[in-house]
Amino acid sequence: MILKVGPLAMRKMDQHFLNGKLGMVARHNRGFSYMGLLLFIAIAGIGLSAVGMTWHSQVKAENEQQLLFVGTQFRNALNSYYESTPVATKTYPLTLQDLLRDKRFPNVKRHLRQIYTDPMTGNTEWGINRAQGRIVGIYSLSTQKPFKLSGFTNENQSFNYAKSYREWIFGQVGSTLAETGISANGNKANEDKTGTPQLTLKAAKSSSSLQKGSANNSGIQSR
Repeated sequence: MILKVGPLAMRKMDQHFLNGKLGMVARHNRGFSYMGLLLFIAIAGIGLSAVGMTWHSQVKAENEQQLLFVGTQFRNALNSYYESTPVATKTYPLTLQDLLRDKRFPNVKRHLRQIYTDPMTGNTEWGINRAQGRIVGIYSLSTQKPFKLSGFTNENQSFNYAKSYREWIFGQVGSTLAETGISANGNKANEDKTGTPQLTLKAAKSSSSLQKGSANNSGIQSR
């Protein structure tokens, strides 16, 4: 039995075959488009991540430069206060406020324009190094690791390979027992009302107790 197909039926069959082939091509192209989109998103994410890291590093480097500038201002102010002592025995200031207005002189004398903000912490609280109760150096309270590890100027050579910004001390190291924080209003942490560091007071009390104990032992032996 022979089936005869007319021209109209042939055209329909050709159109159906063509539509099926085009459909397969379209689905194939959609697959490639989806994969391309995923690849684009992945590349864009990597690019944005790299840009974010670069931006963060740039901001940190700029803050470090600001810290070096501000710290140098404090160091110069401390040295100026010390060298300007009107009496034979030179002294450093008791508070950072003394740098804003030196009360040792009848006229207004300033060694520092303002209590600068710590660019690493965003506030005006600084770590303080003291010697004999007076400020000899300041440092940032940030515990972050510095971005800059070497290539410092001669006066900042001690900053090389520091583990945190707290090791960037602008001025003298002073006594570690007297380290404390100080804010713009002059309030000091870890100190009693007389302005003497508590650690120093504890040491004094311990020394006094030892002296009393020695005296009691001497009394017992004499009996």
